[in-house]
Amino acid sequence: MDLPDSTMTDTKRAQNVCHACMLRKKACDKALPACSFCASRRLRCRYDISVPKGKDRRAYNAGRHFVPLQSPSTPSVSPQAKAMTRHLPSPKSQKDPTPTQHSSLYVLPQSVEESLNQLAHHCTELTKLTYDNILDRYFQAFHTWLPVVSPDSFRREASRYREEGRLPPADFTVLLLAMLLIVLPAHDPYLRSPRASQEFLYTTTKSAFSQAQASICTSLRLVQAALLIALREYTSVRPEAAYISMMTCAGLARTLGIGITSVRTTRDAQKTSDSRLETMERENLAWAIAILERYE
Repeated sequence: MDLPDSTMTDTKRAQNVCHACMLRKKACDKALPACSFCASRRLRCRYDISVPKGKDRRAYNAGRHFVPLQSPSTPSVSPQAKAMTRHLPSPKSQKDPTPTQHSSLYVLPQSVEESLNQLAHHCTELTKLTYDNILDRYFQAFHTWLPVVSPDSFRREASRYREEGRLPPADFTVLLLAMLLIVLPAHDPYLRSPRASQEFLYTTTKSAFSQAQASICTSLRLVQAALLIALREYTSVRPEAAYISMMTCAGLARTLGIGITSVRTTRDAQKTSDSRLETMERENLAWAIAILERYE
């Protein structure tokens, strides 16, 4: 005669799941002395009775390594440090005592243009090349393979800055540095100085590009410079750097509306637009980006 369910002996159960079921993240019947999973596989069933049951408590807390975000406290200054600072020149002792002086960490767009222009002038002195030499080399050789920069437009823009006696914008200077990076081979006899190595010119151009992008965000000249930098990285066996530069170039181009989908629109507008050369530059640049992205 079968006994009713209420008369069956209730098996004692553990308070927590066993270690084996906890690791495999499966249900555990918590039977004592061993659960059914461990008993069927003849495993040692271990229960941790010291940890209370609760869903809000976990054995591993990944956030314990996080640093709390709080405002930094004012650092304490030792008497020795205070004595040393007395001998340092005070900012108030400078010629301009106005309280609205800009911090040296804040760079105005005009100062970016000045610093990049000085940097480009320094690179031309090291390579013993003038701006006209760079343009002649670029448009006579590289331009015939990838015409992404209009020679007439670029030379006219350079002449205008020279005649007006004003500094060229940051993106124009960066593009000129990228052209210099393209036209100089790895073993160029013009690189007399040890400092004027390919690595020096490469890091200088990359740094100038970052400064210009932080100042003006994006422009047609910056997209052209990013494309030339990516090509130089690809030919210098820097695939990772070339991929990043190419993605940057494509992103800047999309921001300006430069793409294959806009080529037909720009081609129709070319008949009535005054900026015919810029339209051709944008169209050639769109195709160049599409082609070079396939190589990456």
